[in-house]
Amino acid sequence: MGLLRRLRGGRGVPLEAGVEMLIGAPANPPSDELVSRLRTRCAEHAEIERVYLYQVMFLQEGEEPHLALGLLLDGSPDIEPIADDLAEHAHPLRPEDSHLTIHALAPDALESVAASVAPLYERSR
Repeated sequence: MGLLRRLRGGRGVPLEAGVEMLIGAPANPPSDELVSRLRTRCAEHAEIERVYLYQVMFLQEGEEPHLALGLLLDGSPDIEPIADDLAEHAHPLRPEDSHLTIHALAPDALESVAASVAPLYERSR
């Protein structure tokens, strides 16, 4: 699944290998301000082709549904500085007591996510 950056205090959280997930449109859509800020920040990273904002539920004990930001990247850039930048700008605008997972979308996950939600951001060609 690639690097997962779960943001609740800005720390990364590992998941067990092979953990399944459920993907869908957010039950409670994020604020327009958060969406706008994420779009603006995505445009600053030439490596980002497309970004999806969706709700995810990892089927692992103790997990709750939460927002995820799935990135489709051009090539194989280091996602950590990109995730850190997006997290830094999203953190003050996310709902209290919530978290956001930021990760590169693997091809199998991309298909499921794209079937569930429209892109939040798509790089102009």
